[in-house]
Amino acid sequence: MSRLQILGIDPGDMTGWSLVEDPGGHEIAHGMEHYNAMPVWLEQCIAWCGPIHTVIVEDFALFKNKAPRTSRIELYAPRVIGMLEYWAHLNQVGLVFQPPSIKPIAQKFTQRKPTGAHSKSHDIDAYNHAIYWLTKQGRYEVDARLSEGS
Repeated sequence: MSRLQILGIDPGDMTGWSLVEDPGGHEIAHGMEHYNAMPVWLEQCIAWCGPIHTVIVEDFALFKNKAPRTSRIELYAPRVIGMLEYWAHLNQVGLVFQPPSIKPIAQKFTQRKPTGAHSKSHDIDAYNHAIYWLTKQGRYEVDARLSEGS
C-alpha cells in the first residue's frame, strides 16, 4: 500500500511548497515557484507528485493597521490562494488553512527554521505547516522534549 501525500504551501510572490508523506512526515520533495509559474506548476502537480489528499496552506489576512499606505500593492498570497482553491476543487483535494502564528510551534516540532533571506526559505515554512497539521492529526510524532510548551 502506498502512503498518502500532503502538500504544504507558503503562498506569495515566491510560493514555497513541500510534498510530505502521511503519516510520518517524510519530505519527498520541496521547492519554490514564482507567482507567474503557479498555474502551470499546479496543472502538472498531480502528474509529477502523484495523488495528494490534502493541501495545507498558510492563510492570508490583511490587517488595516499593517497595510502599507500606498496607492498600489501587489498581493500575491491571496492570488495564489485563489489558484489553490480552484485547483483543489477541480482535483477533489482537501484544503486546510492555517494562520501564520503556528510557525514558532511548528519550528519546535521540526527543528527547521528559515535562515538567511526569507525570500529563499518559503519551502521551509511550507514544510512546517505540513508537519504542524500532521502533528495535530496524530500522524506525526514529535519528540516530547521538543513539544513542551506547545
